[in-house]
Amino acid sequence: MKTSLPYTIIKEKRSIADCFETVYARIIIIFLLFCVSNNVGAQVYDKKYKEWLKKPSRELIDIGGRYAEVSGKPDSALICFTIVASRYSQKAPEEEQRLSLIAYIGKWYLYFFHYFDYAKSFENLSKAREISWRIGKEKARVMLNFGCMYQTLAEQHDNRDLNRKAYNYYRDAFRIGLKQNDASSMFKAFGNLVTVAFSLDSLQSITEDYKAFAKLKGDDTYAYDKMLYKGLKDVEDRHYAEALSVFEQQYTSVKDLAGYERFRFVSVLNQARALAGMKRYDEAISRLRKLEQSVVAMDMKDAKLEVYKTLADYYKTSGEEQCSLQYRDRYFCLKDTLFNYQQVAKVSELHFLDEMKQLDEQLSQMNHERQVQTTITLIILFVAIMFAVFLLVIYGKNKQLRKKNKLLYEKSLENIERSITPSPSQQKYQNSTLSEEEKEKIFKRVLDVMDNSEEIYSPDFNVDRLAQLTETKSKYVSQVINEKYNDNFNSLINKYRIREACRRLSDTEHFGQYTIDAISKSVGFRSRNTFSVGFRRFTGLTPSEYQRIAKESGSPES
Repeated sequence: MKTSLPYTIIKEKRSIADCFETVYARIIIIFLLFCVSNNVGAQVYDKKYKEWLKKPSRELIDIGGRYAEVSGKPDSALICFTIVASRYSQKAPEEEQRLSLIAYIGKWYLYFFHYFDYAKSFENLSKAREISWRIGKEKARVMLNFGCMYQTLAEQHDNRDLNRKAYNYYRDAFRIGLKQNDASSMFKAFGNLVTVAFSLDSLQSITEDYKAFAKLKGDDTYAYDKMLYKGLKDVEDRHYAEALSVFEQQYTSVKDLAGYERFRFVSVLNQARALAGMKRYDEAISRLRKLEQSVVAMDMKDAKLEVYKTLADYYKTSGEEQCSLQYRDRYFCLKDTLFNYQQVAKVSELHFLDEMKQLDEQLSQMNHERQVQTTITLIILFVAIMFAVFLLVIYGKNKQLRKKNKLLYEKSLENIERSITPSPSQQKYQNSTLSEEEKEKIFKRVLDVMDNSEEIYSPDFNVDRLAQLTETKSKYVSQVINEKYNDNFNSLINKYRIREACRRLSDTEHFGQYTIDAISKSVGFRSRNTFSVGFRRFTGLTPSEYQRIAKESGSPES
């Protein structure tokens, strides 16, 4: 069986196997292993992940892979893979998403082959499939691992339906790998597909897949798989001699290659199968006995199970019941030992797995908090940008307004002077007894009072007082003002007062300590509101705006 990570076999220790003879011993072992796992798990939880939390995903994948494949430290590997998996986000760069996908595959491998937590392993592999379909990467690899998972479960429970699932996944993995040029996943998937198809008596169903495979080029594994298909096809067609020749040639092709122990095991097992098909049970048993020595020496537990079971069957068929029973006992004894060991290992890992669950939750919480912080930061940034834009708009408008006000300020005195410049009315008073000469004399007196008398800035100054100062009647004063200024007394006196107010607002040396209200009263206005309305009507500015511009215009910077 080939997966995207090596199939790690738990090494059996004789002392532990012997202790399994009693129920009490099993309980003691479980308790001891659980206590040890508490220590180890606590150390891992407290030190490892905090250090690795800062490392980049690519480096963590490499560290986790080394621990999972070489160092035999699944706890540390699981921490590395968990950290990278927790970093997954659809908004992350595609390479970061792919690394999270690989991390989920790593978690699947560890949960399935080391912790025997099939629910958790299925959950992680399903997540890997979800990501692979979303980004279009590692599809063949994910399908290969689904096939491996179902094939392993099928072998453990002798379940044909699970084998059928494995068959479908392997075939999908091969075809996807072929389409996406994923050579590694494709070659592994095809070799496993051949084995599963043979166990289902369905080699014929993958004929077209084999034709596509045969057109490829590859390494020793590729040649080995081609011979595997041909040899098993010969066995299925009952061409046992041809099959034996193929399997012997297959064995020779990998005999001297390091790391190909499992390939050699499968080849010898198939040789025995071909010999048994020719009724040559003695030779088949002889090769299996030699194979037994090899797998025992390498402690390949699943291989030992297969050898024990096959030897039991062949001894029984050849009539050697005693030998058959011996190997049958070895088969069930080892199977029971492995089952118990898995249960003990599972219990002993419970504390660590609980810590990993906490780590998962902690990383999820950190991701959630990071997303919330990112959202808040974006909102604050957006508000800040909008506020900045708003300030720029206000600044621009204020700048335009200041420019406009400055222009109004510069024109204000000119406008007031123009408004109090005599502008004779075309309309004459009817039935007036005043001659033009008399009108001119009264006008000069009025003009002299308005230009030179401080009394006009008294709140009580009125047309009657102006008449007294000009030594004439008030009705004649009103007539002259109307005809010469084209205005009435109240409007004219307000213009003079506002002109003086402008002068005082600009004179910071003498009137800088005065308030606007005080200045308005000093020029004869009883109401601040009346003053402000009149001031704005004549100048276009408020008194405070006029005063500010006057100060700016009189400053050294200006």
